[in-house]
Amino acid sequence: MATTYRHLEQESDIELQHEIWLSATKNLPWAWKPNKTQKLFFNKENFDRRSKYFAFNSNRKIVGYMSFINLKDFIPIGYPWTYPQDNIVRDHMWENMINILNEDFPKKYFLQRLRSEWKEQKDFFLDKGFKINKEYPIYVFDLQNQLIPNVDLNGYNFDIHQSINNQYYELIYNSKEKSSPEGLENAIWYNSTLDYDLCIFSEKNSSPLSYAGITSRFDLKYSEIAFLENFKDKTENSKHVLVKTLKELKKQGINNVSITLDDQDPSINLIKELGFKSTSKSVYVKLERD
Repeated sequence: MATTYRHLEQESDIELQHEIWLSATKNLPWAWKPNKTQKLFFNKENFDRRSKYFAFNSNRKIVGYMSFINLKDFIPIGYPWTYPQDNIVRDHMWENMINILNEDFPKKYFLQRLRSEWKEQKDFFLDKGFKINKEYPIYVFDLQNQLIPNVDLNGYNFDIHQSINNQYYELIYNSKEKSSPEGLENAIWYNSTLDYDLCIFSEKNSSPLSYAGITSRFDLKYSEIAFLENFKDKTENSKHVLVKTLKELKKQGINNVSITLDDQDPSINLIKELGFKSTSKSVYVKLERD
């Protein structure tokens, strides 16, 4: 069947990108929920429509996409996803986008995030000259086969909501010793790119303790704790909000809950104590360009 290609024409095309992502990653472990980054950049004046590239079969059904984002210092470059899998379409999309990037953005380095089990995608980038830049452990709680810890939640108040509450986030963030206006601005921008399904703020005796934000792939029954912030950086403050999070997600039919942490994160011991197990890695691959 003849395959046709085009760049983004209208905002609704972004939904086509999400459609392919959900289909192409449905059998990949720890595949995250599509975020809102593409829509946020679409509304910027300098948005480059060439940064989204789509493939369609003869019935005009989308069968592939690839994208990049032109940031100040580097370019997050996506894998050329196809569904059904088609390496010819994959390679065509890659060559088209690389030609654009080499011509117009020759100096910025490329960066991409994967999961350690995604061998085909990881090997693709490594074959293109990318190097593994960083790896972060992913800790998973199996709600199907593990019992949620019996932690007493009496006396704790929880505000449960879907969209992030920036006032809560600022309250927790600004209590940190190393907080800064720039850091807060970056964090709020990043949070605006995620499509949250559950946020939980905890307090006791009117004193704030912790705030967690979660995104979910309900088709995979998988949730990811995207942020976990503690008042005054006190790790013990997050125990109750984590247990409450597990209880709420179990009610929603979720099977697995993950959180990605740096090796030096002070929350690791608590995460392990609650039963989260190091199961995978979040892998960043990078290509330096002259």
